[in-house]
Amino acid sequence: MKKIYIIAILALIAGACASTEKATKDSEAEAQVQDTTTYEMSIVDTGFDYWFVKYDNPGYYRSLGFYQSWNQRYVSDWNTRITENSRGFETSSPLDINVYEIDDLAIQHELFYYFQYTEQVKGIKIIYGFGPR
Repeated sequence: MKKIYIIAILALIAGACASTEKATKDSEAEAQVQDTTTYEMSIVDTGFDYWFVKYDNPGYYRSLGFYQSWNQRYVSDWNTRITENSRGFETSSPLDINVYEIDDLAIQHELFYYFQYTEQVKGIKIIYGFGPR
């Protein structure tokens, strides 16, 4: 009878340890999935593609913080212009992004250049006053 109790207790302990180990592995796998978030940017304006290829140069890349701060300002002002129904923004949609969540330098760079393209080529002023150059 003592052997049955001992076996039962060992089985319970082994089961408890196995479920804890599985839960730990599950939470580690979940954390790894959360760390692999990727972003992709699609711009439908074909004129931008040609312009970007012409002016894009990885040697001109600036820091991630530079792009994040300017892109946040551009996004904010873009949404303000849409709210005000400013010239050039009548058919545009608001941008619902937090640029500080995007750690990909290439995407930040391309987004920054899209804003530059909009201002320089299309002649639609997004930020009034002093801007990056």
